[in-house]
Amino acid sequence: FTGMTVLDAMTSHGIDDEQIWSIISILSFFLANVPDLIEADSFVGMWNSYYRGSYSFFEGGSEAIAFGLADIFEEQGGTLKLSTRVEQIVIEDGRATSVRTDDGGCYIADQFISNASLPSTYFTLIEEGQVPQETLDMLRGWEPNNAGTSIYLGVDHDYSEYFPNFHEIWLVDDYIFTEDDFEAFGCDPERIPIIITNY
Repeated sequence: FTGMTVLDAMTSHGIDDEQIWSIISILSFFLANVPDLIEADSFVGMWNSYYRGSYSFFEGGSEAIAFGLADIFEEQGGTLKLSTRVEQIVIEDGRATSVRTDDGGCYIADQFISNASLPSTYFTLIEEGQVPQETLDMLRGWEPNNAGTSIYLGVDHDYSEYFPNFHEIWLVDDYIFTEDDFEAFGCDPERIPIIITNY
């Protein structure tokens, strides 16, 4: 499967039925893309893990991971600043040397990780002239990837009767295999794919 997309891999093995494509590639959203843009070898590992293992959540949800990392960070002497907005990443001699925050703080470190979006990091937080022009031109040429939104609701009711022998219901009015298929949905909230999961 190396060098092939998910769609290429299926067609190269004689699978040309759209319903079968849909069933096999239904997990594509986990990789935030469509089957004709996802590398098959990456998809196979994820698909195998999901179906042969289990699709499970950490106890405490994903915030348990963030809290665990925060605990380790503080145990190692780090200071965690919550609700503090970075206003500038200071660049000196081609590398980030400090960050300035909206409360007037300035923090110096050997390395920085920006969790802001790529456009915000390069075009807002770093002063103009600090990043090579060819890098900025390349970044401006990139297109945003497909996006998804997750909403988690805790309810005081057991809905298992609506999920016999499965835990997901997919609501979509057409197949999505290519980028063109995805773009055909536009921004119409009545047509975008919806997944309802019961745990």
